[in-house]
Amino acid sequence: MDAYPGDYVAHNVPFVILSGLGSRISSSEDLPETLFQDGGIKIQSKLPPVTGPGAEQLLASFLDADRHNSHLSAATSLEKPYFAFKVIGRDIILPARKAKPPAGLTTSSSVSTTAAFSGRSSSLPILHSPISPLSFGSPTYPDGILTSLWATKHQRLLPAAFVSFYSLLRDPDQPIGGDDSLEREICETKQAFESSGQRTKFIVVLLGDDLPHDGGLEERFTHIRRAAGLDSKSFFYIAALDTLLSEDKGLVANILSTLHTTCMDYYRDLSKHARRKKNRAVIPPPTLPPTSGTSQILSAQGWGARYDFKLGIFAEFRRDLDAAGRNYESAYEGLLSPDVFEAIASWSPRFNEARMLADVIAIRILRCLLWTRQTTSAARSWGNHRARLRELVDRKGKGSSNYGWEAWEATWARVMAELVQGANLSIFEVPSSSLSFRDKPDAVLEIFSGPEKGISWSDVLPFEHLHHSGYWMKLSAARLGLRKLLAEKIPKEDRLPPQSPMSKASRTTFTYDDYLCNEPHVEATLSGCGGVDHSALILDALGQCLPEFSKRHQVRAAEEIQFSMARELLLQENYEPAHQILKPLYSRMSWRQEGWWEMVLEVGLMLQKCAKRVGDSESIIIPEFELCHRVFDLTSVAADFRPNVSLCLKGMPPEPRPVISIGSRDIVSFMSTAFAFACAEGHVGEPLCSQLTIHSSANPKTPSIVLSEIIVNFLGGIKAFRIRHRAEEGRDQCQMNTSANAIDVVLSPQDHGKIYTQRASSSVQAPLCFYGHADLTLGPGETKVLEMKSFLREAGTVSASSIILCLCEENFQVNHVFSLEERYGPMLWWTKGLAGLTSKAIMRSNPGVVKILPRPPKMELRVDGLHGEFYTDESIVVGISVLNEEEEDAEVALEVRLLGRSGVVPGFSWLASQTPEIESESKPALSSLELPLHRIGRLSASASAIEKIEIAPFCDPGEYVFEIKVVYRLVSNLETPISKILPTSFTVSRPFEANYDFMPRIHPGPWPNYFAGDGGLMGSVESSVHQSNGLVQRWHLAAKVASFAKQALFIEGSDLADIGTGGQASVCSISTLGPAIASTSVKPGGFLVCEFVADVAERSLEDRRSQFLDFELKIYWKRSQCDGEENCTALAVPRMQIPFGEPRVIVTARPTFAPTPLIHVEYTIENPSMHFLTFTATMEASEEFAFSGPKTSTVQLVPISRSTIKYRIFPFINRGWIRPRLHVVDRYFNKLLKMSGNEGVRSDKGGLLVATGIGDSMH
Repeated sequence: MDAYPGDYVAHNVPFVILSGLGSRISSSEDLPETLFQDGGIKIQSKLPPVTGPGAEQLLASFLDADRHNSHLSAATSLEKPYFAFKVIGRDIILPARKAKPPAGLTTSSSVSTTAAFSGRSSSLPILHSPISPLSFGSPTYPDGILTSLWATKHQRLLPAAFVSFYSLLRDPDQPIGGDDSLEREICETKQAFESSGQRTKFIVVLLGDDLPHDGGLEERFTHIRRAAGLDSKSFFYIAALDTLLSEDKGLVANILSTLHTTCMDYYRDLSKHARRKKNRAVIPPPTLPPTSGTSQILSAQGWGARYDFKLGIFAEFRRDLDAAGRNYESAYEGLLSPDVFEAIASWSPRFNEARMLADVIAIRILRCLLWTRQTTSAARSWGNHRARLRELVDRKGKGSSNYGWEAWEATWARVMAELVQGANLSIFEVPSSSLSFRDKPDAVLEIFSGPEKGISWSDVLPFEHLHHSGYWMKLSAARLGLRKLLAEKIPKEDRLPPQSPMSKASRTTFTYDDYLCNEPHVEATLSGCGGVDHSALILDALGQCLPEFSKRHQVRAAEEIQFSMARELLLQENYEPAHQILKPLYSRMSWRQEGWWEMVLEVGLMLQKCAKRVGDSESIIIPEFELCHRVFDLTSVAADFRPNVSLCLKGMPPEPRPVISIGSRDIVSFMSTAFAFACAEGHVGEPLCSQLTIHSSANPKTPSIVLSEIIVNFLGGIKAFRIRHRAEEGRDQCQMNTSANAIDVVLSPQDHGKIYTQRASSSVQAPLCFYGHADLTLGPGETKVLEMKSFLREAGTVSASSIILCLCEENFQVNHVFSLEERYGPMLWWTKGLAGLTSKAIMRSNPGVVKILPRPPKMELRVDGLHGEFYTDESIVVGISVLNEEEEDAEVALEVRLLGRSGVVPGFSWLASQTPEIESESKPALSSLELPLHRIGRLSASASAIEKIEIAPFCDPGEYVFEIKVVYRLVSNLETPISKILPTSFTVSRPFEANYDFMPRIHPGPWPNYFAGDGGLMGSVESSVHQSNGLVQRWHLAAKVASFAKQALFIEGSDLADIGTGGQASVCSISTLGPAIASTSVKPGGFLVCEFVADVAERSLEDRRSQFLDFELKIYWKRSQCDGEENCTALAVPRMQIPFGEPRVIVTARPTFAPTPLIHVEYTIENPSMHFLTFTATMEASEEFAFSGPKTSTVQLVPISRSTIKYRIFPFINRGWIRPRLHVVDRYFNKLLKMSGNEGVRSDKGGLLVATGIGDSMH
């Protein structure tokens, strides 16, 4: 918007003057002093300004809210208060409210003429504003509407508020600067503002820095305010600047908020005044009437448009954008009414003034619409103003077919671009990264905005959608281009400067439209210098719109802009910047993928033209290489134009020989390549056939090309192929250009020019590449098929990754790289026949990939010893048999791995070797343990060898895999290893499981006796035998062992081992009960009972804690009774708890061997504690038996003692089980003691059972 006066189009913010604060003074601006300052009111003050660091920081706090020279947008329109501050000293000149009367107006004739015109009888002239159409000497006198001076007056000359800063002195009675003089100065300044006739608000801010903060300071502030007659909205005081800047920063915000309210009231009063004048509908009388017959005053419609424009600006001051927009629209319609704009003659200077005012009002309407998010209305308003102005200019002006109209079109589009960019609309915000932009679901709305609320999509035309700023700037560049073309068509006689003012006025008035542009002799000079630089204007517009299209990924539009910029630079013969634009454009332009060959051709030619001037060989060769393709219409360039890659650098200055790499996707290459294997699978050591096809799609007019070398690179076990050129004699050039030629290429290993030979040694290294020779001359339309055979050396997947076509000339080298990772469409396989070469489609998905399988091994493996059932705790011997079925000798080695799901695998070793056994280690799941490579040596054809491995006993059951890998190399080809793997799975299980019963028994030894002689208490515990000073208890452990083996196992023995005790207990002795079980056969599913007795002693009588025993049951077994290694299986016994400190009752039943079936039942009550205990024993009567003994008895036990209650029972049931119930209750704790059975007693859920009839049977 630089074409318009700044104050005319700028957004209006409240204008405030800061007086007497700090040392910074706002820079003076070019202001119309003659009109405003002549007759203005000068306000002066003798007091010095407030200075110092605190004053400077306070001024900076105020200037933080200054938005006059900064960028405003819709985002800041409703934020915290902002102003346009102007910092001055103490003196100010307010603009004159009334203009001075013209010289001689006070004469009687002048006064009478004015009185007659106005209908008044006053003898005094009527004065108006210096810029009013009614004041003589005003730029708008007598029929002008408005100029930018009115906006300048309110934005930079006449403040809404005048804020004056004063500081208090330490001594209030000081004659200069004291409180009295300060009061007098404030009152005089206030009176000056009141007498000026302006509505400017006078505000005072007192600063009390460096003064004691006491109650007297507050009283001084209050006294000064009252003396000056200021209210709370016009008087502020700051006690200390350090407090303001450190703690109470909200004080400045409070002042700014109050200042904003005051400014809003000021502009609201001005709006009311302008509205009252408008509503009068009366044209005020001028100071000096215009001369009759030569001019006329402004019409009533013109005054209405003038008042509406003022109301709109005052509404902008108040931030009421809706009201401002309505007033601007009223002013716009009034201005373009038939009685205002159309009443002005096109030759009159008022025509351009009204035209500029229409532009300014339209700009302000657009800004109000954009800031209120009415995007569709803004686009329509822009187009409406353009259409109405065009119709008006075509009808009343000089038409729209000249450079002046195109200049205005460019300016109008640029204005819209700046307004859209300044509005900061959220819809046009572009994410910082392109990835987030692509992921945004409404990405299309970042190119253009949708209709606002209340407007349907169907009612909006495409160009009525508001586009981003780049679109409008691009439109401006297009109009600048048309302006340049029309300017170049100006006749030479009009390009000469006018010789007289009359000829200048005639040319401007009747021929050319110079609104917002230059006269013809400046627009298009004959000398070509000193005039308008149209190219610079076009490049500036294109340069500003390019980033907007690029960051929104509008690729085609961005490339078109770059193309236009480069073309404009070439017209100026500015080759260096054009080359910088064309080189990246040429490498990534989308026109190549979309088949816009004319654009690709033109960009390539332009790049070559620039590259020849700047000396860029690469930018010459690459376009020349691409232009050889037959898709380009070379006749559009020149009839004899023929690209020739070999001669493209002819005439270039000597330089280092460039080596250029061209990718297959970088250009549209006239050469295409394909590589295919004959089959999808192959084996190591066998030859594999492959074909390399090269086709030329060059223009028939281009010469043949001779490639120096072709390189085929692979991923996998095949080395690169390098095929070098070797010319073929007697070849027909015509046949070469029209047919497909097949060449058999013999590949041979070669290293630095030496032929590679195979040697029967393991140290032989594979060659880096394979070399071959062929005639690599390729003519236009020719297809060349190179067929090769290669030997596969390694197993795996091999794929052709890239093909490099090398072209070596005298002054450059080109490496044309074709990537084979992506292929589209079927590939062809060429075969020779009687009719020549024929092709057929390859039906594989990727013919450039072959799977190389290992050479079929002919080494037989067999495993012995793993075909049965295996158990833990036994070692396994495995036999491995190797049979050589190859036709020649081989170097053979074995590799063994043991795999298991458990966390631990055992170690194993070769029995026939001296390699030490590998210990097993804990490893994670699916871990493995492998031995070093075991070399067997050279094995002759049809020979065999047997090796043995011993596997250590397994600790954990589970499934295991024994994997044997034989690796051998044939004597004739030692560099190629051949392998075969034989996995064998087997299962290891546990041979035994056991259940356990742990029951108390009565130890036959005596307990301590407090009434015995010396040593009786301790000596009776057998401490001399067991090294223990505590009690000894006997426990019985019965283990029922079950066999889980699938065959009969022979038990050689069992043992109960003490593996630890918990607490202070110790196991005195463990003995086995029952007969020996040596060489006992246990069938699958059979049981074996092992019984043990353990005597457990306390270490001290004072320890009454429960103790724990840990046992391990060991079963000694073997598979065969006669021979075989004995194995030991350890079974864990659950932890046994020994309650030493609790009383217990043990029941013993012994049958009599007399003829009567009496049973002697003894109840032994033990008190191992250190307390006196009293028990009540009650025998329960039963119908199953009769008993002899106490029915109820009381048993008192001293500490560490036991007592036995005996009963004789006569059973009524013969050969059965009876259930005698004796209830033993601890009288103190009222706790029923649990009975434990001893010999002859069985227990179940109901209690203890005693067998009857045993004595009779035994007797």
